[in-house]
Amino acid sequence: MLIDLHVHSNRRKDSTLEPREIIVRAKNTVLDGIVFTDDGYFEGADALREYGRELGLVVLFGAEVETEKGHMLIYLPEPSGLNEFCRTEHKISELVAKIKELNGAVIAAHPYKKDIDRPLGDGLFNIEGLTAIETESSFSDNTANMLAYDAASRLGISMTGGSATRTDFENLGAYATLFSGKINNEKELVDKLLHSRYYPVTIK
Repeated sequence: MLIDLHVHSNRRKDSTLEPREIIVRAKNTVLDGIVFTDDGYFEGADALREYGRELGLVVLFGAEVETEKGHMLIYLPEPSGLNEFCRTEHKISELVAKIKELNGAVIAAHPYKKDIDRPLGDGLFNIEGLTAIETESSFSDNTANMLAYDAASRLGISMTGGSATRTDFENLGAYATLFSGKINNEKELVDKLLHSRYYPVTIK
């Protein structure tokens, strides 16, 4: 399955896109599924999941959270648990530990993007317990993505891709992660992230 693990809707303050429109647009790409990474499991999420099912697109939910050094994408087997992580800034080590306790997954989002507040950069090498690193992101330039790829390779850690769609649809369907087998819900997604092989994909 080809899934975009990093999509924002207007349920997050820095996005202008309606969730249903995102689902429709995603269905018209090569994607099999998308993960909304807004501010937790928001009201109406179940209806969006069902809407995606009607169209033949898997719709899942994670979150992008801020830390003292960069942004992390988090995914839990039970997405309703995401909300407690979306209200405050976290220390990376504490966040990773908490998500691990909940059998979830933590991915470093666009770690070498310089124009965000306090980018993580080579701080990647000081973090234990990351599930993966986002190495293909439309939110980063080619150099930043290459640095992320190099760091993941040196650390021997898995890599993902995501469009970071926020204000337009230009890159929806162009950056994603390829998984083997079916994924129907967050529990299955997290299980794949923790225990299977998967690959970042860029489609131009």
